[in-house]
Amino acid sequence: MTAEEIQTALDVADKYLATGTGEADPGRHLLDPEDDSANYWYQKVLAADPDNARAHKGIRALIAFYRKNAREACVKGQFVGCGVLARAGLRVDAGDPTLLQLDTAAGQADRGETPKIPDLPPE
Repeated sequence: MTAEEIQTALDVADKYLATGTGEADPGRHLLDPEDDSANYWYQKVLAADPDNARAHKGIRALIAFYRKNAREACVKGQFVGCGVLARAGLRVDAGDPTLLQLDTAAGQADRGETPKIPDLPPE
């Protein structure tokens, strides 16, 4: 990607991030469509420029969004939603420990066990 293409991709990703993490339309364009979402554009930039701070910041914001919303769903006892949100966040970072714990908590509740809901890490 050229510097101009990176800038354009980041602008699109940031726009999708702002829309999708806002209250009016949560989740929109964060992960889908797979070839035109905030995650897609941030990942595309990182493939071309692995040290791009703006793309890394965007990815961290996506993960934080899914952590926060999955945990809120778990705390409210909405374990199906908790699992759905945690697994969505795992599409951004499959190894995120907090999202993995939230997905596990949702599964525990689904099996009738007492879920262990993790705290959110400091940002």
